[in-house]
Amino acid sequence: VYKYMVEKHIKYKQWLASIFLIFIYISYVYIISINNNFLGDILSPIIMLIITGAVFYGYVFRQKSTMQKCYGVLLALSLFSWFVCDFLWGIQTQILHINPDKCVITEYGYTLTNIFLFLAIALAAYHDLKKMNKIQALLDALVVSIYAIVLLWLFVFDQSIDKILVIKSAPVAMFSLILDILIYAWINIWFFSTRIIKPPLYHRLLAIGSLIYVCVDLIYYYYYFYSTYEPNSWIDGAYTLAFSFIGLSVIAKKRFNSPISTKHTDYRGTFKWGFEIILLLVPILIFLFERRLYQYSIQLGIVLLIYYILNNVNQKSIFQAKLLELEKKNVSELEIQVEKRTEEIIKLLNTDFLTGLYSRRYFDLKLIEEINFINKDEQIAVL
Repeated sequence: VYKYMVEKHIKYKQWLASIFLIFIYISYVYIISINNNFLGDILSPIIMLIITGAVFYGYVFRQKSTMQKCYGVLLALSLFSWFVCDFLWGIQTQILHINPDKCVITEYGYTLTNIFLFLAIALAAYHDLKKMNKIQALLDALVVSIYAIVLLWLFVFDQSIDKILVIKSAPVAMFSLILDILIYAWINIWFFSTRIIKPPLYHRLLAIGSLIYVCVDLIYYYYYFYSTYEPNSWIDGAYTLAFSFIGLSVIAKKRFNSPISTKHTDYRGTFKWGFEIILLLVPILIFLFERRLYQYSIQLGIVLLIYYILNNVNQKSIFQAKLLELEKKNVSELEIQVEKRTEEIIKLLNTDFLTGLYSRRYFDLKLIEEINFINKDEQIAVL
């Protein structure tokens, strides 16, 4: 009865917490839609604190592996730094009535989120690269980086060196943009490159949250430098959405983290054309909507063609290496079976089938063996 009451009490608390979170999120969406700075500055740090606590509990407190704990600490620090900046932003705007952009902590503090998130992803990348084909990962990294740079040049910088110089005058912002590109590139590489296991749901939610974050961050910097950024607008809502996906990964990890199957599946084979189709869509869309930029479509098409050729060569070499490994494994197993069978045949020849005692053949062989080991001046006697 006591156990039942405890479980019922836990479920009741979870139900209340769910209602509270739903109320908080609905309120925040409404506040963002009406662009209420006062309530937005209050709710934003509250939501970030809840997400940070959930991530720390799920990825640090409940983890046993040291590497997983390190990853969780970096991920929690990325969220915590954003919470601190949001909290200070609210104090400066609503209580001190000063411009947060004039404060060094709030001006540069948000970059800590990029740094810690990049370090967390770099740690995961170091672990995942051991399971991936290095040449395939390098090819994917190069093509994604080229595409990202071209898209930034076309649609963020508008093919203007002056706009690049504007961002270059703010080294911290430039550093954040570089980290965004690296995070974006790695997430694409991780999702589409060769895998031997299908990633669990919470890994996908983490990747989606990180991907939304870097995309929104690029949009923010575009508005910040070339347009007008309004606090507590849809951009801040998109940031919160990205962090919410990371928070949801904790729930998915707890509820749907079933043991990963050891059955080998070529994850690249399952999505083999997904990566190439996404890359192919980019030059097509550029040509359809910006025909004056057709030369970039041609260049990206050539890059994709070269990538496809090199990728096929690499995939064939991977396939041949797997065939060779499988052949070596089969030969090794065959040698073991032959050796075992040979031992069984020798045992049948040297022993009596009924009693298991050594036979006359074994006696003759051992006698000849012993005679060969005696010296010429020695004598032997056999009873």
